[in-house]
Amino acid sequence: MKPAVTSNTTLLVERARVLVVEDEPDLREAIVAYLTLEAIDAVGVGSLAEAEAWRMQHDFDILILDLGLPDGDGLQWLETLPTLDRRGVLVLTARGTPAQRITGLRAGADAYLVKPVALEELSLHVRKLFARLHTAPIHASGHAVTGTGSLSSPATWQLNAKTWMLTAPNGRTLLLKHSERLLLQALLSPAGEVLSKKRVIESQGGNSDAFDYRRIETLVRRLRIRCRESLDTELPVQTIYGRGLAFTESGAVVHDTELSGASRRR
Repeated sequence: MKPAVTSNTTLLVERARVLVVEDEPDLREAIVAYLTLEAIDAVGVGSLAEAEAWRMQHDFDILILDLGLPDGDGLQWLETLPTLDRRGVLVLTARGTPAQRITGLRAGADAYLVKPVALEELSLHVRKLFARLHTAPIHASGHAVTGTGSLSSPATWQLNAKTWMLTAPNGRTLLLKHSERLLLQALLSPAGEVLSKKRVIESQGGNSDAFDYRRIETLVRRLRIRCRESLDTELPVQTIYGRGLAFTESGAVVHDTELSGASRRR
């Protein structure tokens, strides 16, 4: 007898636990039902008070959070939570201006989704975020353990300005090209802020009056592909329409003059 064929939708060994905070009953029930069919443990509540009561008795891996709730603002409540270590936050809201997106990401959201969002897309965000959060083991100190056995505090994107090495939160690394390093160094100083088109061009040593911005778009597109293939994760660089680019996850530029132990052994 032939062995059973495993599909690409093989269930995760550990099921993601998702808390959906959404005051619109039809949407909340649709999200919970769809995620449940996708082998994700999902529970829905309709207010911040209900979310807080549920959180006191249970734990979650990922929070899907609406912002305009009947008893308060979702972002303000998010900032009151004691810790989000090893937990993910997906904001799902009708507020979609660039400034609102940046505010949400700074408040701790891993992704900022503007309604309407296809349930399949939402499910993919949940799965990818859950997989990323559970890639690196946690040391007893609460810090993530990298692939070399050293500790990072916390797991985040890092660009080594000396070696041109980009390290993803999952510990994988990518040696950058010169133009890629210049761009990411500008975006990560500091991460989360919108880098204007003028400053993006200047990061490449160009003149904004004569530089073709399509070169930047091509650079970002190719870098996204390289990160997807080499780091097994998405590069969190977001195009802010009419304004520029933003690095939308936690990240930093390090000026370490010494190679890691793993690099010295090569």
